[in-house]
Amino acid sequence: MAYVDAGPRDARETLLLLHGQPMWGYLYRKMIGPFVEAGYRLIVLDLIGFGRSDKYVDPARYTYSAYVGWVTALVRKLDLQHVTIFGQDWCGLIGGRVQAEYIERFARAVMSNTALPGRGMMAIPGLTRQEPLTPEQLAERFDKLKWHLLQKGLRVRDPRGGRRQRLDRAGGP
Repeated sequence: MAYVDAGPRDARETLLLLHGQPMWGYLYRKMIGPFVEAGYRLIVLDLIGFGRSDKYVDPARYTYSAYVGWVTALVRKLDLQHVTIFGQDWCGLIGGRVQAEYIERFARAVMSNTALPGRGMMAIPGLTRQEPLTPEQLAERFDKLKWHLLQKGLRVRDPRGGRRQRLDRAGGP
């Protein structure tokens, strides 16, 4: 997957800019300079099948799960931390899933022009169903997100009936 990595690698914050369909990273060409001048690191990618990235002949290779995997692999390969993710169009769905899986790597998220998948005429081509989470998996992911938010000093209400919590100075809820 082709990408631009601009700005200092030790920047306080990294911006991960994800394009929609049928665009590519060129969409963000005028934003790179000003953000780098402001001290940010920018990662602007071309999703597989777009721009300068590889293109598969078999359309069955282009699935939601594959795109999530490709973006996740890049986030891990570059060991991105303190990331603000910007997902435009269908990359709001892709980026949102990557952020949910690796919440500790992300500082914030901005999604633009993104819709949730529908059925029939509103369906997003190539979007495959994700396996549903078991109640245990859902609770585990909520606890991970809750701990992350508490560490940032935010109050969290547990939907399982708990009260609002804050971390004490020792680091525990």
